[in-house]
Amino acid sequence: MQLQYMMKRFGRDQRGSIILMAAGGIAMLTVLVGVAVDTARYVNLNSKFKNAADAALLAAISVSLDDDRDLNDVATRFFEANFPTANKGELTVNNIVITKDENPNNLEWTATVDAEIKLLFGQLVGVDTMRVSHKVKVAWDIRQRIEAVFTLDTSASMCMKVGRSPRGDDKGVNILSFEPYPGADSDPSKCVKLQKMKTAMNYVLDKGIAAVNLKGGGALFNVGIVPYNHKINFTGSTIPEPLAAYAPPGYFNNLDDARPLSPMIPLMAVNNANDKERLDNLVNNITQKSTGLGWTRSNIAVWTAALMLDPAYAADFVGEKPTALQDTKTDKIVVMMTDGSNVSCCYAAYPEGNFDNQYLYTYEPDNAHLVGIDKVPSMSKWQQTYNIPTKGLCQQMKDQGIKIYSVVLDVQDGDPGGKEIKDVYKTCATSPQYYFDVRDTDELELAYKAIANSLLRLRISY
Repeated sequence: MQLQYMMKRFGRDQRGSIILMAAGGIAMLTVLVGVAVDTARYVNLNSKFKNAADAALLAAISVSLDDDRDLNDVATRFFEANFPTANKGELTVNNIVITKDENPNNLEWTATVDAEIKLLFGQLVGVDTMRVSHKVKVAWDIRQRIEAVFTLDTSASMCMKVGRSPRGDDKGVNILSFEPYPGADSDPSKCVKLQKMKTAMNYVLDKGIAAVNLKGGGALFNVGIVPYNHKINFTGSTIPEPLAAYAPPGYFNNLDDARPLSPMIPLMAVNNANDKERLDNLVNNITQKSTGLGWTRSNIAVWTAALMLDPAYAADFVGEKPTALQDTKTDKIVVMMTDGSNVSCCYAAYPEGNFDNQYLYTYEPDNAHLVGIDKVPSMSKWQQTYNIPTKGLCQQMKDQGIKIYSVVLDVQDGDPGGKEIKDVYKTCATSPQYYFDVRDTDELELAYKAIANSLLRLRISY
């Protein structure tokens, strides 16, 4: 009877079933919460994983364009550096595989990154990790157009080895001596630094034409070159009005005191192998010899390069018409290069007591022209005399969207004007990474390789 009574009571009492239902609901809710937490973690970590993978792939390919380093290993190290430290214990990379596509220019890569994300609640049901994979193609962004102008110091020092000895006073200034490379007095091909400079520039051109081939032709890569000493040879072009007004009458027309000085090469499109060959020939014809002139004025070369990139002055140059300034689809580049301080400015009375029409042997006016009067305060009283802008030419160029790379070859702080020209070139560069202080011709080639690789804007496609 008692058992029968208890059974009937249990049938009428719903408290036990409510407890069971509540327990089941809690269990289900716990599962749902666990799934939600793991899903949220997966979405969050997968996003960070893909971002770190993209950055690692781009970085690895960029730094490995010119050597035989293991791309997979380099990419793995870059991934570890880019993935957030706080999340490193939550994701494990199993494999990174980067392969070059069958492309003679080696400008396309396919990359796959596999990893596993650790689960929290999934472990309760025996699912410890969840696999994630990221497959992309990396290629040069052929949608981007490049207009690049290189200034090239072709003064006689490019044909000479530089010797240095201490002056013997407390000023710490070197005494420079110049020894011509053997045969450089009559044979331009013996000008070692100049020839190395051409090789370095040709590397950039080779990269550009490779990208054009990848795209299949079309106006993509326009190049101009401005050889200079203390003047510029505008043969075949018109001297732009701002430059003509900056110098005394006839300054750029009279090249008798500047020879040999190769003609400027206005912007030309490198659309095919024939264009590349023609440009190569023009570059190879840039000449100098050790008995030439050693004066340099890099500011007029940089100014010429900037005007060449400005469509407002297209009529003055006989080359391709540049795109508009600030065009977001065009990278406008100036690569400024020198192997010494600015000397030989200006036709004027300086300092006081000097006589008119006498060259001014000093680097300060031209340096101030490049970086502005505030960077060279000693020229403040001469600002109007020498047309020195308050805002330097380099900053004006950067304001117009022109990227500036600067290269200083074999210049020491202790050289006359050495520290000053290095400071100017460093200030002119768009960023510290765009400034190259190179000690010799081997480093010169590496600098231009780095410039070429940075011009090749890599992009990710999924």
